[in-house]
Amino acid sequence: MAATKDQHEFLPEDQPENRVAKQAETELLLLLERRQPAHPLASPVWTLLSYFEPGEEVALPPEAHLLRTQIELHHTELTAYVYNLECPEPSLFVVLRPDELDESAVPKIHLATLSPYEAQDYLDSGEELVERLPLRPALEGWLRGFVDAHYKEEAFKKRKRDKAGKGDDKFGKTPIFVKGRDRLNY
Repeated sequence: MAATKDQHEFLPEDQPENRVAKQAETELLLLLERRQPAHPLASPVWTLLSYFEPGEEVALPPEAHLLRTQIELHHTELTAYVYNLECPEPSLFVVLRPDELDESAVPKIHLATLSPYEAQDYLDSGEELVERLPLRPALEGWLRGFVDAHYKEEAFKKRKRDKAGKGDDKFGKTPIFVKGRDRLNY
């Protein structure tokens, strides 16, 4: 079977020396602190204070917990990553799910992402708590490297309208308008 032009475009990528990873991941430690609101009847609130790379020295304040999570980058989210990097303050977004049975328990980390679009989806649901932290230079550089390796800006192409064929009667009906006339056919 002869290979078509489209198949030839993908053949070099199949060779190991030309393959570029389409996803990347790293591990982070998130520092959460439990704070008591000023009102005596209000439940404690968990806030995200900072994040660290594994191996960094971390001094834990009282009522704080260190949780481990993964961040994954995927080539299908490149537009969101570019938008994040173009913002005045690029950010890390963490989606937390509080324990329904015990409000004072440490919330579970549902997701850590660098995609503001994905974080917006969770904000819209209103069921999860979404925290935002500014990116540190090391994590921002990692994200920028991934975007530089994969992102190719495409020029805008205006879509051309489909021309209706002459005598195309949809669903077996005769047209009520005749080309060149301004009134209905009765």
